[in-house]
Amino acid sequence: VMYLGEIVELADTDALYEKPLHPYTQALMRAIPVPLPGREPSAAGLEGDVPSPLDLPPGCRFHTRCPHATSLCEKQKPSLESAGNGRSVACHHWKGVADSVTQNGELTRTAIAERRFALFRDWSARKHKRQMPPKT
Repeated sequence: VMYLGEIVELADTDALYEKPLHPYTQALMRAIPVPLPGREPSAAGLEGDVPSPLDLPPGCRFHTRCPHATSLCEKQKPSLESAGNGRSVACHHWKGVADSVTQNGELTRTAIAERRFALFRDWSARKHKRQMPPKT
């Protein structure tokens, strides 16, 4: 996952859907449309202005929109660090952010998240099936 040209989270697809660690990844997951008639689209829940790519802010590029940003985020750019199991995340507060997601259940795998993930898997399987040459 990239934000303003910089990697903020690296993980396989299952891990991203299961438990996004970076606040931007979490906002992206909340913004995925669910194709259910009559259902209102969900908002990503981000406030603030997107910085200009020509005049990037100091520190973390996402701090102007991040609900977890602190003065550290404004001053120091986070490095991409290992989160275990082949995952990496660039956020000063990713451990606390990940724990809060688990505690309040906001972004854990809900029925809607399951549906989104199933739609992605179905689309991906159809795409790969079309690209495969016919078996003879």
